[in-house]
Amino acid sequence: MYVIIFSTITIDGKLASKDYYSELSCKYDKVRQHILRSEVDAIMIGGNTVRIDNPSLTLKYVHGKNPIRVIISNSLNFDINYKIFNTPPQTIIYTSNNSENKDFENKIKEKGVIIRKLDNFNICNVMNDLESNFNV
Repeated sequence: MYVIIFSTITIDGKLASKDYYSELSCKYDKVRQHILRSEVDAIMIGGNTVRIDNPSLTLKYVHGKNPIRVIISNSLNFDINYKIFNTPPQTIIYTSNNSENKDFENKIKEKGVIIRKLDNFNICNVMNDLESNFNV
């Protein structure tokens, strides 16, 4: 397994502005991002990215297979109507065993989203679970 980190940052090392939205990528960067996206098994984002950007994480500028979408979140505090939960491909949410939002969990499972609760919720265990259970 190997990991590719694709991030666009400002010259002073920021990922976003104080109001959370920044257009940091040019068209070339977006195409390159989608080429990489078409070549990987999964794409992982944090819960705040889902809440702030409402991404679909699907291919837009190239043809190919959409990767599995993986969300890591402690809270499960999401709107059921976010794009990532209502469009293909598969979405998997990783959280800790202590996270509880039964109403959201029941509704999201009806949409085919998988929720994986881990005893020791950290990025290494998420990556190991993805590899052993989803061939990522």
